[in-house]
Amino acid sequence: MIDLNKPIQTRDGWDVRILCADKHGNFPICGILKTNNGEEYLRAWTINGSFCSGEYPSPHDLVNIPEKHVGWLNIYTADNLAESKEMADAHSVSNRIACVKVEWKDGEGLGESK
Repeated sequence: MIDLNKPIQTRDGWDVRILCADKHGNFPICGILKTNNGEEYLRAWTINGSFCSGEYPSPHDLVNIPEKHVGWLNIYTADNLAESKEMADAHSVSNRIACVKVEWKDGEGLGESK
């Protein structure tokens, strides 16, 4: 489900500026689609962000822009590290939001302020 309160783009990465989401009819979301070459087009989407009313995804469907998260990970020992992505997947729990490869050198970053 599309969240119009968060940043929006098309499935293929084009910028979209939402103008309204309450137009009457089957395509109530109206916005300006900006192509990679800078051209702008007025477009409309279904309440779910679909460009077409068909069952198949379109490159012009609306999607939320993935949010970037930045944080620091404390590493104390290597006892709980998985040796492969497959092992990490096998030992994951249902609320996992990412599985990333982390590389570091012993002592790295310890000389900086905490």
